[in-house]
Amino acid sequence: MGIGRSTGDTMAAHSVGLTDAPGGGGRAEADGDGARVPVSSRVVAPLSLLLVALSFTLLSPARALVVGLALVPMTALAETDHRAGVIPNRIVVPAIAVVLVAQLAAFPDELVSCLLAALAGAIFMALPLAFNRDAIGIGDVKLALLLGAAFGWSAFAALLLAFVCAFPLALAALMRRGRAARREKIPFAAFALCGAVFVSFAPSVIG
Repeated sequence: MGIGRSTGDTMAAHSVGLTDAPGGGGRAEADGDGARVPVSSRVVAPLSLLLVALSFTLLSPARALVVGLALVPMTALAETDHRAGVIPNRIVVPAIAVVLVAQLAAFPDELVSCLLAALAGAIFMALPLAFNRDAIGIGDVKLALLLGAAFGWSAFAALLLAFVCAFPLALAALMRRGRAARREKIPFAAFALCGAVFVSFAPSVIG
């Protein structure tokens, strides 16, 4: 699915477009810091507390630390992407750095694997740019970096689940509004958060 949002402002917009693969092409804009889009604590704070509580309940303390440091900023990214179509650099870039430091401290043997997974995830997300420069937003490439840094190769399962969850909504919009829906976008960060939550907790719950 294409990732991006067609607007006239100068801030970046990064969300799943209805015109891209698996069914088309969207328009992405230059990335920005999203400084004019504050995070709504009414949504992010309780969800972050819940996810942190689940992390320390279901995971080891070291793993919970890494997962929590990834999921908390992802809740903020999901909220800003849903509300304003923006994945702010001021959140995602520091989050990547903090998660990598936490990986180094808690799981040094996994750091190289996480770095490789982060780079591979970013390349995977950026592949549509080789065919259409408007197919994806750079913010979502950075989001894939964050997923890889936090979850290693499981980040691909999170991304796959995100696309699977987003596709029915995109298809439904196309069926309801036809070509008029081609310019509409579905925020991707929220689906990526769902994928991240799944790969974080599903193994502990199932196992």
